[in-house]
Amino acid sequence: MSKLLIVGIGNDFRGDDGVGLAVVSKISQIKPDLSVHLSGGDVSSLMDWFSIYDIIILVDAMIQPSSKAGTAQIFDLKHHGLVDKSVRGSTHIMSIYEAVELARVLGALPDQLFLVGVVAEAFNLGESISDCVREKIDTVVEQILKLSDDLVNQSA
Repeated sequence: MSKLLIVGIGNDFRGDDGVGLAVVSKISQIKPDLSVHLSGGDVSSLMDWFSIYDIIILVDAMIQPSSKAGTAQIFDLKHHGLVDKSVRGSTHIMSIYEAVELARVLGALPDQLFLVGVVAEAFNLGESISDCVREKIDTVVEQILKLSDDLVNQSA
């Protein structure tokens, strides 16, 4: 069986940027047997995980003004990368886009790599997740659990 890791990326003190952390925390409560990690966006850890795990699902807030806040979009980063500049916005020192592209150049991507981007509304310093994003967390959790089950079953 392939090793699966689900990584929540974000900052609890920057409004909706904490949604990745909240989603993955909830996943760990529902499925404590899954490997999960909470990250502030540390690229060196991300690169390390790329070499350890076969399947990685990243969960992070994203900026996409054309979509409703709280909506989750799934991107296959192994095969397609992030092309749309609207999902490149990041409150981290190095964006997920830059980290993935660096790993791609180095030939260090895992077998399967997905980003579940949750459309954010606000990144205000010192605030918690907005109500419209918070009310979608359970839906996003369900989407990720289904994706993880499908990926593990495909690779078995």
